[in-house]
Amino acid sequence: MTDLTLSTSVVDIRRRISGWVDTCSTRWETRIAMNGTAFLDPDEAARMLPEDALSLDGLLRFVAQHVARPAEALDVRAALTGLAPGAKAKFDPIVASAISAAAPGVAQDSVLGRHVASLALRGWLTVQKEMTRAENGDLAPIERLLPDVTPPPPPPAPPPPPAVADYLAVGNGTKPFLTWWDDFAASKVAEKAWGTETVADAPSTRRLFEDLIGNPQLSSMTRDLAGTFRSQILSLPPKYAQAKPWHKMMPIDVIALTKDDKNLQRISPKTADKHFNFFEQYWSYLSIFGKVEKSTENPFLGFRGKRKRGRKARSERLIWSEDLTAKLFASPLFTGCLSIHRRSTPGDLIIRDARFWVTIMGLLTGARENELCARSVGDISFVQLPSGNGTLTPILSITGSKTDGSERDIPLPEALLRLGFLEYRVHGRDTDAPLFPELLPDPQTGKRAPTFSGWFTRYRQDVGVYVPRMDFHSMRGNFSTAISNVQGMNLGFADELTGHHSETRKSERDRYTKLIYIENLKAAIESVPIPMDLSSLAYDGPRGGRAPNAAKIIAEAVGLAEREKRKAVNRPPQTRAYRRASTHPVAPGARTGAGND
Repeated sequence: MTDLTLSTSVVDIRRRISGWVDTCSTRWETRIAMNGTAFLDPDEAARMLPEDALSLDGLLRFVAQHVARPAEALDVRAALTGLAPGAKAKFDPIVASAISAAAPGVAQDSVLGRHVASLALRGWLTVQKEMTRAENGDLAPIERLLPDVTPPPPPPAPPPPPAVADYLAVGNGTKPFLTWWDDFAASKVAEKAWGTETVADAPSTRRLFEDLIGNPQLSSMTRDLAGTFRSQILSLPPKYAQAKPWHKMMPIDVIALTKDDKNLQRISPKTADKHFNFFEQYWSYLSIFGKVEKSTENPFLGFRGKRKRGRKARSERLIWSEDLTAKLFASPLFTGCLSIHRRSTPGDLIIRDARFWVTIMGLLTGARENELCARSVGDISFVQLPSGNGTLTPILSITGSKTDGSERDIPLPEALLRLGFLEYRVHGRDTDAPLFPELLPDPQTGKRAPTFSGWFTRYRQDVGVYVPRMDFHSMRGNFSTAISNVQGMNLGFADELTGHHSETRKSERDRYTKLIYIENLKAAIESVPIPMDLSSLAYDGPRGGRAPNAAKIIAEAVGLAEREKRKAVNRPPQTRAYRRASTHPVAPGARTGAGND
């Protein structure tokens, strides 16, 4: 609700509205006194006999007092309460007259203009009553002026109407910038304007702003402050909230600690753009709902650069080389580890948990990390394809992803099925259960991907395949390149499997029935060459049912994840992490807890 805290300027406007009411009432009294009639002009009355003119005017007074004005009063109340949104338009001329008299220069659709309009409509109810009183001769007498009383001096000229900035400074301008964030986010969810991933990302963006900037007054939210926010984002290392050296630190401390490390990778402009996109939308929401004036510049606009495409975009993230891919799949995760606690140490155990499956699925399907980690068992369905000879083909449905175009159905490749994926993760399980329950959701965002992402970074470092700008998402680049290079590949099918919007993809979707389309996608994904030999990992147990040790593997993995989570919560903070030098004080209003973005 808009805060209309009274200031001297607003009180003056109310006083001028009262003067406007008096002026309207006095004009009606004067009209009756001059013409002898209320509703007939002098020339109209002159064309009639005096008794006929008085009779007609009396009839019009009766209709006005007992029919027209009561009905108009109901319309005014409906307009004031919002019960009839279209009712306000009827009174636009009256409101315009009041604004012209009480607050000239104020736009009728501004916050202040709407407040004056409300006062004007309430005043118009008073005018209607005064008109009835004047028509009935119920006029207030003028008090006798006592002798020897000096009349009071005339009142000073009223000040000009307040400027927008002054009005906001005594109203919304003094409120914290993020006051309406929850309402804004709720509106996006209600309008279905955000996908599941965007809904999960929004709280992280808000926390990052509070950690770096605080929660300044709305009137203090300038382009300069927005620029400071962006430069600080770009000074942070990626995964600053998950990586061990910094995960217990405030973002402002991470910046101070790492500022002199010239070789450290920093958050990309593309990631900063994602944060800024939230605030661009938030400011637009404030403008639409009257929290700021529409004429106020959006301080978050203009910072995002032109998005890189083609070769420039591909150079920002490396793809996996053949040597490093081979080294990854020759590591203990796939050849045998010492125990569930020592996955990077060689041993005899091949544990088919989320760490095993998600890594393989990334390379075989090109799906995004969160698209895989967030799936439930029910996202795996089975269809009978026209040429399937009665066999059922498993389909992975990707929903709630990055964009609407990211939602798609991916036929699971045979290379994955030969490893026993269905037997270990699908058969015999509740369809509502998470596909990878051991990837515990982040308490702030609800995402499961960060649990996997942090481990995958540490594992790559432990087994010697860590390269900056080459991560899990890089496997998506490998898959896109491989499928595009298949001779005769329909690029519409390639875009469908990777979730990239294109006109070719749309055209191919429109050409086929769903089952024939999926059959084409199945053929496309099976034609992609596999860059490593997975034959040693083939599942040799019975097909079509749950693997004998599947439940045990999931239970042990979930138990380990929960123990690690409790240890992280109870672990005493590192001294360095909470040391705050006087050279980098907390921004006013910034939070002092650990960041989780």
